[in-house]
Amino acid sequence: MRAIWIIIPGQAFDKGKSRLAPVLDAQARRRFSRDSLIHVVRTARRVVHAQRIVVVSRAAEVLGLARRLGVRALRESGRGLNRAVTEASCFSVRHGAAGTLVLHADLPGLKVQEVAGLVRGIARHAGVVLAPDQLREGSNALGVRPAGKIRYCFGPGSFAKHLAQARQARVQLRVVSSPGLAQDVDTPDNYRQFSMNIH
Repeated sequence: MRAIWIIIPGQAFDKGKSRLAPVLDAQARRRFSRDSLIHVVRTARRVVHAQRIVVVSRAAEVLGLARRLGVRALRESGRGLNRAVTEASCFSVRHGAAGTLVLHADLPGLKVQEVAGLVRGIARHAGVVLAPDQLREGSNALGVRPAGKIRYCFGPGSFAKHLAQARQARVQLRVVSSPGLAQDVDTPDNYRQFSMNIH
């Protein structure tokens, strides 16, 4: 099977999840962000070799945690999310990746079989595999083979933008919807839904 690398972008734990302030205090938000990253990394490790997982961040605490979890840590240039995952994709290709799968770090319900399905899909069939959020507005996971075939467009409306990129590139496109991939936790309602599902 072709070598697929997993890229996980992460930001400083005290800078994310500000929209959860109505339901979590600052310390709880920090802990939630850290625990979510740990969960995503450990889930990815059950699918691909640890040395084919890259956590990219400008935050020393995130990079340090990645190293303790046994995966690669790449310091980003600090030019934004899309630049960071592009840097990580180029790094992966230099080290032998045929394709890449970007997974966001705020997927606390992510399951091994969901990641394995994405990796298998992109390894067997060149093109793009895309997993949207619940509202089909954002892109919670994006697999590309060959790596770099489309431009990363994470941010508001990224699902539609990535669809357009794939169609413009005329590559095979698969859209995957499943609970663990769709349920990012950005808002109080997201958090309440996630909490209900784990209790």
